[in-house]
Amino acid sequence: MNIQRFHQHLSDLRQQAIALDSQRGESHKPLFDEQLFSGHPKLLGPCVEQAQYQLSLVEKCLTSDAPDPVRLGYLCDHLALQIHGLQREIATTKLRAVEPRMKPRFHKSLVTLRQDLAQHLEWERRLLQMCKSKQQDVEHAPAIAVAQEQQALLAVEGRLERCRAAKLKLEKQIHYQERYE
Repeated sequence: MNIQRFHQHLSDLRQQAIALDSQRGESHKPLFDEQLFSGHPKLLGPCVEQAQYQLSLVEKCLTSDAPDPVRLGYLCDHLALQIHGLQREIATTKLRAVEPRMKPRFHKSLVTLRQDLAQHLEWERRLLQMCKSKQQDVEHAPAIAVAQEQQALLAVEGRLERCRAAKLKLEKQIHYQERYE
């Protein structure tokens, strides 16, 4: 077994994978089965790294004092399947070009997100005022109208909770974009 040829082949695959990843971006679904490459990879680069690690395991097994033939056979078979999968994925690049791509996670700019957050803060303030007003209406309502006023209060409280959830989501998006993009 010529390990250097495998290293060279994986190095070539890595260059092709990096070029393809930068050209087509992340796939909308995992490229390979979890048993072939762990972590549900949506890019080829991490897959080549896993294959290179598998090759290092084969090397360690070969250079150990008492190599286990069953383990060596398993490692070699798995490495062969990984290399074959990578080759096939690279060879079918033209077919992958017609697959839908993932939309950017945050298609809104930071400025737009901050404006949306400011709007949600204003809505939250207004809804809090409405809740206080409805609470007072419930307290001062005649016995016949209490149930109706409580329904109105519950509706406003529901709107307030949805507003807060949307506000929290916007804050997370802003934090993520500021930190990672």
